[in-house]
Amino acid sequence: MMKWTFVARLLVSANGRDEGSLFEMTLSYDPERSPLAVSATFPTENGKTVWMFARDLLARGSQSEEPYGEGDVRLCREGATVRLCLDSPDGHADIAMPWGAVKVFLENTYDLVRSGEEDVWGDLDAFLREVLES
Repeated sequence: MMKWTFVARLLVSANGRDEGSLFEMTLSYDPERSPLAVSATFPTENGKTVWMFARDLLARGSQSEEPYGEGDVRLCREGATVRLCLDSPDGHADIAMPWGAVKVFLENTYDLVRSGEEDVWGDLDAFLREVLES
């Protein structure tokens, strides 16, 4: 497993509190468990929250000037930051991640497993359980 921790900024939150605050965020990649996915972990009012989404979504969204992605996770590049927009039944949050940190994280994941060479058939049942539980 590979982890990359950096300081991010909360831009918009469901409750309107803490907007503009800085916090520690960790991007993780575990090709043994989920070769196509990355996870983002950050603090919330109820402890830590983990969001799992496609590595390709992070890569493409961090290069796009328009919001990229459909559903609960969207990303776009805004100058020196990557905006991560998250929607859930509990609310909405927009997070600014430093582009440099995202870029280094992605480069490191591709050093481990190049795009298109992911072993997606390793343990498909475990992957689906993990995605559905997060």
